Amino acid sequence: MKARSSCVAIAAAILAGCATAPQNPIALSEPAASGQAGRIGVAMAPLPAPDTFFPGADCLLCYATAAATNSALTTQTKTLSASDALPLREEIAALLRKRGADVKVIDGEVKIDALPDFASQAPNVAPKDYRGLGQQHQIDHLVMIRVTTVGFTRNYASYVPTSDPKATFNGAGYMIDMKTNAYEWYLPVAVIKSADKVWDEPPAYPGLTNAFYQAIEIGRDQFLKPFASNGATASTSK
Repeated sequence: MKARSSCVAIAAAILAGCATAPQNPIALSEPAASGQAGRIGVAMAPLPAPDTFFPGADCLLCYATAAATNSALTTQTKTLSASDALPLREEIAALLRKRGADVKVIDGEVKIDALPDFASQAPNVAPKDYRGLGQQHQIDHLVMIRVTTVGFTRNYASYVPTSDPKATFNGAGYMIDMKTNAYEWYLPVAVIKSADKVWDEPPAYPGLTNAFYQAIEIGRDQFLKPFASNGATASTSK
């Protein structure tokens, strides 16, 4: 009965995920990047703990088999840290200041799941209500950096692995108007990096560990690129 309940919970989670359409990318405009419309806050969500992921091992026994097969890699993964992503907040703030923006770095972590829901079905509007942060920190716009998963992904077809493990770094960066809760910039980031040489070298897995830090560096570059001097799109005059 317990296994049946777990399967029902997994199915419900999958259906809930399918019900939410992914947010389309939105390019960062020059006026937004230069802070022409007011003060910009820059914040980060808590970094997730590195972990291993086995998409395609989609039954309880399949997942248990995949987890057991890759247990040594999981043990190594939990010794790693995604802290190399932490400088993003200060780096983005510095790039915005170079563009002339008035910037406030928001200390600590913004726990997005704890924010209230925003009751709107309009396109390009955040599902969580960030407007309270605007009032709290006296900002007009908020740049949010959110890393959702970091670690290693190995694809499966039920019990059978269909790929080698690869380092993964996923998340999204976005800017929100504090008056409307609408996205002014949205960038999904999804990095997958293979080991340069042999991956299966337990217990330290040096090839995959190196790929792990390379994936974070690639992801950082993707987050920063729109704020570089030539990264934002110019506004079109009418």
